Amino acid sequence: MKKKTAQPNQNIVKKDKQASFQHLPENKQGFYILSQPKRIQKEIMDKLSDRKLVRILNYLDPDEATDILQNINQKKRKNILKKLGKEIRNKIEFLIKFDPRTAAGMMSLDYVEVDKNINFEQLSRISKKHERRTGKFPTILAVKDGFLQGELPPHVLALAKRKERISKHIKKVPSIKYNKKETEIVAAFKKHPHNKIVVLDENKGIL
Repeated sequence: MKKKTAQPNQNIVKKDKQASFQHLPENKQGFYILSQPKRIQKEIMDKLSDRKLVRILNYLDPDEATDILQNINQKKRKNILKKLGKEIRNKIEFLIKFDPRTAAGMMSLDYVEVDKNINFEQLSRISKKHERRTGKFPTILAVKDGFLQGELPPHVLALAKRKERISKHIKKVPSIKYNKKETEIVAAFKKHPHNKIVVLDENKGIL
C-alpha cells in the first residue's frame, strides 16, 4: 500500500515568504522579491504601499527596478514612477516601454558615451562623475557624430597618459538592433561570449 504524501499548504508557504520578506532590511528586500517566482513577487508587492515600494526600488539598479515594475498593474506602476528620483525614473520609463524579450528590454544603461577624440584626463572626469552618482564604473563607449565607434577597455585608463587621446585605444564592440528577438540575442551572445553587446536604435545610435 502506497503511503500518502502530504501536499504543502499553499497558505503556509505564502505566509512564510511574506514573513521572510518582512524580516529583511529594506536594502535587501528588492533582491528578495527578484529571487521569487512571478506569482510570489506579485503577492508580496500587492501588500506594499507605493511609498514602501519606492524606497525598495531606490536600492536597485534601473534594470532590476524595471523587472519588478513590469510585474505590477499599470496604475500602481505610474504612481510609483512619479515618486522616484528623476534619473532612475527616466531610465526605467525608457526600459519599460519595450517588450522585455527585445534587446532593449534586456539591456543595461550603465555606460557613458564619449567623443572618440577626447583625452584621458577628460575621460577620467566623466567616468568619476558617473561612478560617484551610481556607485559603478561605467562601460565606456566611444562615438563620432553620434555613431558607435567602439569600446575603451577599462584597464587602459590606468596605463595611458593624461593628455593622450583615447582614439587609438578604442576596440571594436559587437552591436545588435534594439528590436531583435530573444533567439537572435542568444545567438549573438554565443558568438561573442566574452564581450558586451551594444544595443542600437533604428538610426544606429546607442540606445
